[in-house]
Amino acid sequence: MDSQAELATLEIAEANDSFFLAQRYVENTGFDIKLYVTGAEVYGVAKRSPLHPEVEVNKRLIPISQELRKLALHVGKIFGLDIYGLDVVETLQGPVVVDINDFPSFGQVPHAVSLISAHVLQLASRAELQPMVPILSHPNKRGVTRRSRWISL
Repeated sequence: MDSQAELATLEIAEANDSFFLAQRYVENTGFDIKLYVTGAEVYGVAKRSPLHPEVEVNKRLIPISQELRKLALHVGKIFGLDIYGLDVVETLQGPVVVDINDFPSFGQVPHAVSLISAHVLQLASRAELQPMVPILSHPNKRGVTRRSRWISL
């Protein structure tokens, strides 16, 4: 939706058959900052906000501040993510995360395919070196124990 007028024309199915998620609007500079993360590498892209169609923004790679880098890495640590994206808006109170994507497009990030694949290979080789132990075991119908989840030590 690009305007309140468009929202007013929205036909909504019966509330019992639908799930709705609403987010409070946060006053901001009028464009979104997409932060893309692979491991400890953080890239920023300026993007037009669907809430501010009047603001002209050329979708492009932008330098990111230490504050944005720290925020992106902190979110990844909280949610246990290695490859992810954030939608951030700049406000008078500082940056605000408005969305977290567990596998975003990495649009506008140069060599994104190489960056992502190199990081996946690094994670795989690290996991290969760590011993794995079952954390959830249960017997099937024949009494044979099945391990349904593993963690590395």
